[in-house]
Amino acid sequence: MTDMTTDATTGTKIAMNASMSASMNNTTRDTALAGVSEHFDSGAFLRDLARRVAIRTASQDADSGPALHSYLADEMAPSLASLGFSHQIFPNPDGVHGPFLIATRHESDTLPTVLVYGHGDVTRGQDRSWTQGRGPWTVAVDGAGDNERWCGRGTADNKGQHSINVAALAQVLAARGGHLGFNVKVLLEMGEEAGSPGLAEFCSAHAAELKSDVLIASDGPRLRRDRPTVFLGSRGVANFDLTLTLREGGHHSGNWGGLLRNPGTVLANAIASMVDANGKILVETLRPPPIPANVNAALADLQFGGDPGDPEVDATWGEPGLTPGERVIAWNTLEVLAYKTGNPDFPVNAWVRCCPTWAAACPTACSPTSWACPRCGCRAATPPAASTRRMNTLPAAAEEDHKSQPHPHKRRFDRETPMRGGCRPHR
Repeated sequence: MTDMTTDATTGTKIAMNASMSASMNNTTRDTALAGVSEHFDSGAFLRDLARRVAIRTASQDADSGPALHSYLADEMAPSLASLGFSHQIFPNPDGVHGPFLIATRHESDTLPTVLVYGHGDVTRGQDRSWTQGRGPWTVAVDGAGDNERWCGRGTADNKGQHSINVAALAQVLAARGGHLGFNVKVLLEMGEEAGSPGLAEFCSAHAAELKSDVLIASDGPRLRRDRPTVFLGSRGVANFDLTLTLREGGHHSGNWGGLLRNPGTVLANAIASMVDANGKILVETLRPPPIPANVNAALADLQFGGDPGDPEVDATWGEPGLTPGERVIAWNTLEVLAYKTGNPDFPVNAWVRCCPTWAAACPTACSPTSWACPRCGCRAATPPAASTRRMNTLPAAAEEDHKSQPHPHKRRFDRETPMRGGCRPHR
């Protein structure tokens, strides 16, 4: 009887302790969330983010080295040190690209350890193309309320994300009386936008220092601005280049068209052999296995797009028979990131009209005309009729159409029209 009473009493105490612990956890959570709201509403978070955005960490620029190091040494290291983190900055193993930072806050060997990843570098600012605020390096607040947007280089990739993580840790520390209840390691790289050079080598060399129980990598999209997203896995990526060089130099298509293999056409067909006109992967080894039923169920109610500025989802693009969620999360894609053949900025169509500056260098010895020079953009004074290369070589209909154009240099023909001496209409 005594044992049973003891067992019952012990059971009651355990239940009471569990109840008190749950109550304390809820209180701590509410306190932390209230602190987060205050931190945001006070403008403190915006000030921290704006200070970080102002550091021009464009890793794709060759001269960005000092800014990349400064972001870690002068901005992130002090911010983490104020939360009780120790840190060390390491050079990139390749000796060229941006450095790495490992920061650690260790509370107990018996507690789980969380590894947080982020990157402080950004893509090029493209200052002249920036349409919001005073440029990419100043955070601009656009709109208000539910429509408020913050614009600045890195606000969404990735300075905003790791700034949120650091701010959240600060509020949890405050709510729990100076303790997190877990250990934290932070890995920040400064070359993600350049392809993460040296990252794999660095992590292998520092595997013991980075060893953790869970990884939180806050560098990815959310489905919608009104739906927080946690991905429990991530697709990999394999980048490759297709390059085709068939011969040295350029050859006039008016003289050689139909005789020489066109590298642009060949390359386009190579791409078409891997992915069809609707985005379906044609190479069997690039296609994933069937999607498991539990994954299908998890993706069933996901919606993509709909926020201001989002593109409209193409319903018929990608693998047939899959929902948008299945196509973007549970399937493979083959994407063409860039395509270049010839010289897109100055396509040479043999009949290149030149200004006096470039006349001597023109491969067809064209006379200067009033058309805009495709190389330097200037306009020579000689009228088009003075060109010795136009001598009744256009078809009659095209000739009349040509004469009616107020700016002949803007006229583009849809097909090749061979001309005397190998020239053809300017494209």
